[in-house]
Amino acid sequence: GCGIILAGEKGGKLAEVVESGYEVSMKVMEMIIKLSPIGVFCLITPVVAENGPAVLGSLAMVLLVAYLCYIVHAVVVYSTAVKAMGGLKHVAYFVTHSERQAIMAEEMSAEVIMDNCIRCHRQLNQEFVKTGRMGYSEQMREGGKVCWDCHRNVPHGGMNSLSSTPNAEGVTPLPPSPVPNWLQNLMNK
Repeated sequence: GCGIILAGEKGGKLAEVVESGYEVSMKVMEMIIKLSPIGVFCLITPVVAENGPAVLGSLAMVLLVAYLCYIVHAVVVYSTAVKAMGGLKHVAYFVTHSERQAIMAEEMSAEVIMDNCIRCHRQLNQEFVKTGRMGYSEQMREGGKVCWDCHRNVPHGGMNSLSSTPNAEGVTPLPPSPVPNWLQNLMNK
């Protein structure tokens, strides 16, 4: 396929041959699928003639058990395997110490990370640099840069690892409480 595409116009004739072969094989498969029930009926007819219609009951039971097993496998085994494999990735990273040591924003978390940068560095952004509070969405819409575009090599704490800032949680300022003062006073009594 890749060779035909790379050959361009010269590969066009071979592409037509491949497409023709594809169409022929699809028509043959369509005939087989349409005729297979007739073939199965022809195979079962002598068995039923020799053993009686009671043999169809046992065949139906085998099919029922098979379909129940397929359903259980799809619902229980497959869904559990998908969940386990999704969670095992994080376990494997932790056990093998192969988690990323540098702060690397992914598309799903970029907006939250940018909001945290703006929240922690509010005074710098609004008073000194005067960039204001343009969030991730605005920066992407305007074609601007996000914090880590310029500050990729300026990690918090001087070292770029998970263990370099163990007490960063207590240093980072938190946003003001959304609880009104009168309710806080009431709760403190």
